Amino acid sequence: MNPPPPDPAPPDLAADMAAILAHALADRAAGQGALPDLLGLEGADLARLAARFWRGPPLPDLDRPLAPPPPDQAAIALMIQWRGGSVSAESGWLAQILARRAMEGGHLWEDLGLPELCSKVGDGAIRRL
Repeated sequence: MNPPPPDPAPPDLAADMAAILAHALADRAAGQGALPDLLGLEGADLARLAARFWRGPPLPDLDRPLAPPPPDQAAIALMIQWRGGSVSAESGWLAQILARRAMEGGHLWEDLGLPELCSKVGDGAIRRL
């Protein structure tokens, strides 16, 4: 007997995850690295994430090994997972992605490619701290 399919993702979460994947693909196209390293996820996890949230072309680099994360990145992921209290696959994926993208130099929402937050900055809704 096959397990039931996962519940559909809330529309905002699905849109945000698709934006994160699209941004990482753009970074990859710009020569910034392989997709697993850009998102901090093993290829198998990326494949599962894509099956749930991605409606674009097949993701590249799923067979590429993930480089071990630096200690700061691993600590951030652990803190996010611990504080979040959830053990779902989605929360684990998001913790790893947030931790990895937090290692970039810009604002986290920019490094994630979240368009709604990007548009709000122009309106002054988000201020630089």
